Amino acid sequence: MILDEDLTEFEKIGKLCYLPLVQNPDENWTQAKGRITKPLIENYMPFDYSDSEKDSVVMVCGPGKLKEAV
Repeated sequence: MILDEDLTEFEKIGKLCYLPLVQNPDENWTQAKGRITKPLIENYMPFDYSDSEKDSVVMVCGPGKLKEAV
């Protein structure tokens, strides 16, 4: 994955929540797999949406159909 090491480091220091996910992984893949769904997003995004003082940005990388679905 592009920038995987950098994004992992930012997650370790609390700068972001990073979830590498692939739909059809090979046998060596150890991270999340499947499709992006509302429950998956709610499970992995540790944000309190009632706190209007905090801003959140969600970034999605992938083909057009994936981005449209999200």
